Amino acid sequence: MPRADGALLEALRFIESGQAEAAVGQLELALALAPERVDLVASICRHAADLGAFELAVSAAQRAVDLDGDDPDSRFLLARTMVRGVLARGAKERATEELGVAEGHVRAGLELAPDRARGWSVLAVILERLGREAEALDAWGRAQSLAPTDPEMAAGLAVAYAHQARWEEAVPLFAAVADARPDSSDAYVNLGIALHGLRRWEEAIAAFTRAIELAPRSARLEIRLGNAHLALGQRDVALDHFRKALAHEPDSLESLLVLGRTLHEAEQLQAARGVVQRAIRLYPEHPEVEALAQTLDLVPVGAAPHDAFTPRGPAALEADTARFPVPDLLDFLANHRVDGLLEVEGEGEANKGAFALRDGLLVAARVPGVAPLWSWLVEGRAEALDAEIRALPCLNLAAALRARGGLEPTALEEAVGRQGVAALLAMMAWPPVRARYYPEAGGQRRGEDDGAIELRLVLLEALRQWDESRGTPVQDSLP
Repeated sequence: MPRADGALLEALRFIESGQAEAAVGQLELALALAPERVDLVASICRHAADLGAFELAVSAAQRAVDLDGDDPDSRFLLARTMVRGVLARGAKERATEELGVAEGHVRAGLELAPDRARGWSVLAVILERLGREAEALDAWGRAQSLAPTDPEMAAGLAVAYAHQARWEEAVPLFAAVADARPDSSDAYVNLGIALHGLRRWEEAIAAFTRAIELAPRSARLEIRLGNAHLALGQRDVALDHFRKALAHEPDSLESLLVLGRTLHEAEQLQAARGVVQRAIRLYPEHPEVEALAQTLDLVPVGAAPHDAFTPRGPAALEADTARFPVPDLLDFLANHRVDGLLEVEGEGEANKGAFALRDGLLVAARVPGVAPLWSWLVEGRAEALDAEIRALPCLNLAAALRARGGLEPTALEEAVGRQGVAALLAMMAWPPVRARYYPEAGGQRRGEDDGAIELRLVLLEALRQWDESRGTPVQDSLP
């Protein structure tokens, strides 16, 4: 085997084992050993580009053009590699110059082979990046007409139509791409966007639903699906999707705003305030957050909730729950990722409870009338219990149930969440008195595999149930 081929083979082995740097070294060696072989040089270019080594990739592609300038495929390869390098780099410096050089190479290739769909598609991408959208649309049209069954050409032309809001032309092309790529979430996202543009809401919902099935933890997709339901007047369904979006990306400004606005429109004011308070903490100077806060009469412009606590931090805390309700206090402590215990005392001996936190996560709640954690854990699992393990503490009980195959991995977390919601709802009904926070009091006694749950999920669910119950709302955080 020639030494250059051996170096290329060794590079492929390194690629397969994930050793990118070593693979690039072998590709450089292969190029140095056989710079006159067009087939080898083209292969080096493609592999180097896939590894992100665009300087080597462009050098190899340029070598292929130097060896055979009359080969259109070499011209297309060089232009495409230059474009990939520009896109990967992201920065704009020299981008216009490099794209101009790439355009020259691809046009030279098209003069030699005007019937190559691949050449027209590369030209279309270059023109899009240069801001020449009308020319790009023409180039995509040529590419798609030359390869009408190629989903890449159809997708490119459809996106070009979408950029001009020409949804009628885009929809059948996006539908063809989705048919050709049934496992592609992006294909269904694009189809859903185009259908949404035509106000074909039910079809858009079907497309977005399929996209979520293929990419189930996308906040952006949940928002798109929620907006389509909202357009049909299905506000409750939309809210479910907006809540999922926020659960996927708790710090997303888009998720916070769309959920806060929709809760406000649904007159679920307490839940809306909880969401917007978080938005204020994360984006205190954002104009849309300030406008939404004013709409809810939540805070004065420029103010942020919990200012009184900020200088003291989470090391110690004592608060009047009439001014800072329990959900606000818990959200504040969660944002500071504390380890400790929040004790709440209402009027009367029975109204005393606590929340145990670890790193800002809820690990347990204790409120009179709310079942202990083990009760939530074993609910529906009586067949997995006997007298011996029923007497175990909750964490040991969880371990025993897991050992018997009677407990799925997320069951303890779900039990903590359900207990937390029930405890919070009970506390929200108490007349307000005082709350005290004790750092490192109970928050660290539990193990890593203890079912700790994000407090914001508990808060959102409790506030949702509170609003649905039409009980007396908790007072605002700030008067």
